[in-house]
Amino acid sequence: MTSLKCSGDVSSEYTINPFGPLVVAIAAHVATTATRDAPANTQPIRDLIPPPPLSVCWNSPEPGSLEPIDTAGERRMVGVMKSALVVIAVALLMATAVSAAGPARLIQTSAKMQRLGAWRIDQSPTLGGARRTLGEPSSCRRIRLEDGSIARWNRLGVRVVTATLGVIPSGATSCSYDRMPVSVVTVTGREWQTSLGLRVGDTVTRLHQLYPAATFHPTSRGDSSPKDSYWLVTRRAACLGQCGGARYITAPQLVAQIHAGRVKAFVFPVGAQGE
Repeated sequence: MTSLKCSGDVSSEYTINPFGPLVVAIAAHVATTATRDAPANTQPIRDLIPPPPLSVCWNSPEPGSLEPIDTAGERRMVGVMKSALVVIAVALLMATAVSAAGPARLIQTSAKMQRLGAWRIDQSPTLGGARRTLGEPSSCRRIRLEDGSIARWNRLGVRVVTATLGVIPSGATSCSYDRMPVSVVTVTGREWQTSLGLRVGDTVTRLHQLYPAATFHPTSRGDSSPKDSYWLVTRRAACLGQCGGARYITAPQLVAQIHAGRVKAFVFPVGAQGE
């Protein structure tokens, strides 16, 4: 056992429990891990955990139990240990909640990447890719346009339109064929947010604050860019059709549809069926 004089409001001598540093280390690790995985606009969990009392001093002697010299000091130290355990429990619960509700409802887009939660749309732009990550759709109906389909995930607020210029295998349909190309993905669920923190229902003012370079497009260009939309993320694409002699044009990667001054939906123009 090792006695150590501690500073602060505890003036007694204590026989130190060597497991104290482990408790603090676990709490710090949990806070760091949860903060790393949290969305960008989430308050870091480490900021919610109070610092340990200045009166507690730790050492690493041979394993032993907490044996305060005076009864009052024993009660204080036991209280500190209980508080630390409570902090760890709360941090674990918050980390679990952030992991489940954070990245799983995150929209991430760049000039070369489109991601909806765990679905890397750009890497797997098919109905099968949507199924593998979002689960089975609530409904799917076939449409005549380009032998496509419309699949919906009602709980998630996700709508996927497929289309193909090729041939669907015999015995399959546009709702059962896993390799059916995705044309457009529309997100209306309010739990989803972009990597910068924009959500369905947010005002146009907030959109401008988060995406100052977004461009407004009042005219509809089909499902991929509905009427009254902002292009939040764009890419350079080869011209297909009439482009006034330009070989490359600016094309949308992530679109925010606006209604009554608020974000109504997010749209991923995918176009995996080709032109």
